[in-house]
Amino acid sequence: MTSENELLERSLRHAVTDVDAPPGFTDRVLVGGRRRRFRRRAGMATAAAAVTVLVGGLAASTPTWLAGPDSTTPADSRMSEPTRGDLAKDAAFLDKVLDRWRSEALATLSRAGDRGEDCWAFTKPAHVYWAGTTPAGPAALVIQPSVTTPETCPMIVQGSPTWLGLVANGREDGATHVLKMVAGGASSTSPEVFAFGPGAATLIATEASGAKVVSPRVEVGPDGKKSRRVQPLEFRDGVAVHQMEAGTYVEREFAVSSEVPDEQGRTTKRSLWITDATHDHFTRRPQLDWPHLRGDLGGSALDDPGRRRLIWNALQQSGMTDPFSPNIDGGDSGGNWMIFAALPDGRTVAVTERFGDSASRLYAILLPGSREAQEKLVRGEKVPHTVVYGGKNDVRAGYVKLRLPDQQGWIVASYRASLKYRIGEQDWVSVQGDAALLPASATHVEITKPGAGGQNDVMTIPLT
Repeated sequence: MTSENELLERSLRHAVTDVDAPPGFTDRVLVGGRRRRFRRRAGMATAAAAVTVLVGGLAASTPTWLAGPDSTTPADSRMSEPTRGDLAKDAAFLDKVLDRWRSEALATLSRAGDRGEDCWAFTKPAHVYWAGTTPAGPAALVIQPSVTTPETCPMIVQGSPTWLGLVANGREDGATHVLKMVAGGASSTSPEVFAFGPGAATLIATEASGAKVVSPRVEVGPDGKKSRRVQPLEFRDGVAVHQMEAGTYVEREFAVSSEVPDEQGRTTKRSLWITDATHDHFTRRPQLDWPHLRGDLGGSALDDPGRRRLIWNALQQSGMTDPFSPNIDGGDSGGNWMIFAALPDGRTVAVTERFGDSASRLYAILLPGSREAQEKLVRGEKVPHTVVYGGKNDVRAGYVKLRLPDQQGWIVASYRASLKYRIGEQDWVSVQGDAALLPASATHVEITKPGAGGQNDVMTIPLT
């Protein structure tokens, strides 16, 4: 059924469609009606409270809409705005949207171990903020304030969030559903930006999200440098609807930004990451599952956090990081493994993988061997260094090999494997650990891993 507010609003707007009234007249009528209704309800609440005191002060729970002066001012000003969009006057669609919202919204908020019905309660009627036509079919944005219910869900953070959700056609059955909900407002950690529809290629963003541009993917050049192509978001009625080109949506790299990048394609603010309405979980990145490989082959006395910061800063200074992630805490992900080695010429090399353009890619950083210079890089200071791009890494192969410049040798690694190398037809030479710096003259490496049935898997790989 249509809520009282929605029905009143539609009736008044229909009645004055052909009346030459001053601008904003209808809105003022609605606001005045709301105020009069509040005053009547507030008077009723006062009388009820007096009766409660007279009968002995029985404990009572005042409804949220009678909680006091704050209830006259919605948590989000959009609650009092008329519905926007080209479907704003489509009563049948709006009724369907609100019906779906009432039946599915709290369930959509459910998380692992929590049920939405147990953790939140809505405090005011839902309001359709926007309803419009999109390339993925009709869609609507619904907004409704809530309060947490710690008595039934004590583990969640208490508060009064206002939720904004996308109601549109679902991918499984094509019917209208509440696809995704976020805590409304620009300060939310999940911005008001949704991707949905076939291939999740349709984008909806609100002006409150702060989004300015959209970029579907990171592009990696032949030198390993990363860049992004961006497209501006065009807002109408407070909402931008954007359709990605066929085949360009990349789930792990799709992002919107609150700033337009500079001439080099780099931004100075962290991007706003997408709220994907069609996936609750991202697909796994194609990276090596080496959580414990630490190739400590000399050259650095830094701990793990310092080494990670050093690697990221060196790559960032060389243009090898995602321009939408200007710090290590952004979405520009590196591998869990890293190798540090002391080189014959006194420098240090750091080797790891980085995700970009939907692939794992190898990078080696040659830098001064002194701890002082490395600590400067950790702090973000400029230190002379060389980045060697190793290209795409075949994660299915189970090993990495990277030739270093200036005859400094080879970095070879394979998680939980034993390694040997040889030069030409000479005898095999064993090395310790599952990562090694091999001499530049090495021609082959032998990698032995435990296999099925107690048998070892042995690979002999030419170093070319």
